[in-house]
Amino acid sequence: MENPASPRTLNLLNCLTELGDSSLETDGVSFLNTGIPPDAKYPRAHWSDLAAVLLASESGPIDMLGLEVKKRGDEELLRMLPVIKASQTATLSYHKLTEKYCECLASALTSKVSNLKTLDLSFNTLKDSGVQLLAAGLAKPHCRLERLKLSGCRVKQNGFAALAKALKYNPSHLQELDLSGNEPGESGVFHLVDGLKVVNCKLQILKLSNCKLGLELSRALAVLLIDNPRHLRELDVSMNNLGDQGVKLLMDILKSTQIYKLELYCCQLTEKCCENMFRCLANIPSLRELNLSNNNLKDKGVKMLCKAFRLPACQLEKLIVASCGITLVRGFHFNSILKELDISRNHLGNLDDWADVLFCLSSLETLR
Repeated sequence: MENPASPRTLNLLNCLTELGDSSLETDGVSFLNTGIPPDAKYPRAHWSDLAAVLLASESGPIDMLGLEVKKRGDEELLRMLPVIKASQTATLSYHKLTEKYCECLASALTSKVSNLKTLDLSFNTLKDSGVQLLAAGLAKPHCRLERLKLSGCRVKQNGFAALAKALKYNPSHLQELDLSGNEPGESGVFHLVDGLKVVNCKLQILKLSNCKLGLELSRALAVLLIDNPRHLRELDVSMNNLGDQGVKLLMDILKSTQIYKLELYCCQLTEKCCENMFRCLANIPSLRELNLSNNNLKDKGVKMLCKAFRLPACQLEKLIVASCGITLVRGFHFNSILKELDISRNHLGNLDDWADVLFCLSSLETLR
């Protein structure tokens, strides 16, 4: 890759300045603000020049670089690595990136001058080989990355194992990890937990939705939360086949945590899980947001959950029970501190019954 601060680039910038042509700088700053590269004007070879303009811009430090256009690939983005290192947030989702780019990006992550805190590589076909290269950079002590998003990157067991190993070597910085839409299998998710349960691991947000897992996911998370219950604040395990048994196991363990947000969308739940969940809700005062949508809870299940709202220990502020088979609202007793309620996509009966329900929701701000 050509050095973006090469003499050729600097001469180009000087010549444009002498000619009073600010188009390159204007396009560069526009790119910085919008995230849309002017690729119609700049062929692949000129991306190094664009990088130099961004780095030399007087518009201030680079807070976020968002490359939203889906046509970018390794070659263009390799030329933008200096800008990525100078950015605090880099959104590189939906690009045609390969393991070649991961290797270079890993070296950038370990640079002492890197400012990168948030990296989104979602929906690139990185596979295990690419994530293993990336994990090698994450493991280095100079890497200060706080948020990593690898949703839909076709990562399997070996990639999860590599990330776990990196977390063991460098556990104290990463706060958010999104691995949704991958297929780790039982061994892969247990590998990941092995890295996350390290004492110094400070992970607060974990997203594992749509990973084609079942009860084994709940078992793995139980191991994690028993060994390291202090830090996790948000957990998303939506679109996994946990079932009533899996959610019971998970909720029993969450009672010992400080969980704030729990996503259980489309987890194959029925009304049978609601009695145990009601008891757990009364013992998780930190929980503020709960998503149970697209589960077959029915009227009986939701009414059982509502019992928790009568208890002062339940501090839930946001409840999503969309598409849960609800037909009646009579007899529902929601928490007076509830700020957001979503009951959309249910076949509700007499809407006049809502008068009594809404009367109790004195703090409600959003109703769907």
